[in-house]
Amino acid sequence: MVTKISQLLILSSKNDLSATRLIKEGQKLTKVSHYLYNDLTRKSLPLPKIPSGKNVALLARQPYVANAIEHSADALLHMILSEFSFASVFDDKLYQQSFMRYEDKLYQSYVLQKLELPFAQLWNTTKPKAIVFPIIAKKRISSRHNANYVLHDRSELQTFMKDFDTAQYIFQTYFPLKADYRILICKGKLLGTVARDAWLEEGNKTIVKVAGATEVPSKIAQQAIKLSDYIGCDLCGIDVGETETGDFFFIEYNPSPQFLGFERETGRNIAEAVIKSLLT
Repeated sequence: MVTKISQLLILSSKNDLSATRLIKEGQKLTKVSHYLYNDLTRKSLPLPKIPSGKNVALLARQPYVANAIEHSADALLHMILSEFSFASVFDDKLYQQSFMRYEDKLYQSYVLQKLELPFAQLWNTTKPKAIVFPIIAKKRISSRHNANYVLHDRSELQTFMKDFDTAQYIFQTYFPLKADYRILICKGKLLGTVARDAWLEEGNKTIVKVAGATEVPSKIAQQAIKLSDYIGCDLCGIDVGETETGDFFFIEYNPSPQFLGFERETGRNIAEAVIKSLLT
C-alpha cells in the first residue's frame, strides 16, 4: 500500500535564493511548511516541534553557507534526521555524510579520480619548480567561485602562499575555456544544461554567470549522471569545462544548487521537477 503524502516540510537557510520557488511549486501540490535553519537552531534544545510522520515528506536544502561555515546547521539537520521519521527525504543518502566532506574540493577531486572522470591536474605547492603555469587556487570549502584565484607564474604563487593558508586550497591546471557548462541532474535524470560566461575580476578572481541553454555531448551527460548517483545527490549541479582544443573536463559538483538562472534561461520548471520527484 502506497502512503499518500499530505504535507511537505521545507528547511532552508535565509540566503537560499531557490527556496521561494520550491515553496511556491510545493503549494500547488500539497500543504507546505517552511522553516529557516537559524530559527530552528535557536529552539533546538529540546528539539523543535516540526511536522513529521508517515504522511510528511522532507525537503532539506543545504544546511550551511559554504563561505561562512560557522553558520552551518549540519548538526541540527542530523539531529532532525535522527529523531524524526518522514515518508521520504530528499537527498537522504547525501545527508548521511558530513557537508564538510561532500563540499570539500579535495574530496571532490578524489571522487572524480576514483570514477575515472577527466579533471584538471592537481599540483603540489611544496614543489613549485615542478608546476606548469597558469594554475588556479580553489578554496576547498567555498561556493560561487568566491575564493578561486588564477596564478600565472611562480612569483604570483609565492605571494599567494604568503597571504593565504595553502592547506585550505587545492591547486589545479588552469585552462582558458572555450565554454563553461552547468549540468543539472535530478534523481538520475538530466534536466538540462546551460552555458556560463566566465571571466577574471580584479585580483585574478574567477566569476561565472548563466548565459543560455545548450547541450553537452551524450558521453559527458552520462558521466555527470554517474557522478551524481555515486555521491547520492538527488539534485546536483555539475560544472564542466571545455578547453580551447575541445576537451571536456569536470570542474566540481554542487549539491542542493541554486537554479533560478537555470530556469530563466532554459524555461524548465526545476522547482516543480524537484517537488514531484519527492512526492511521487
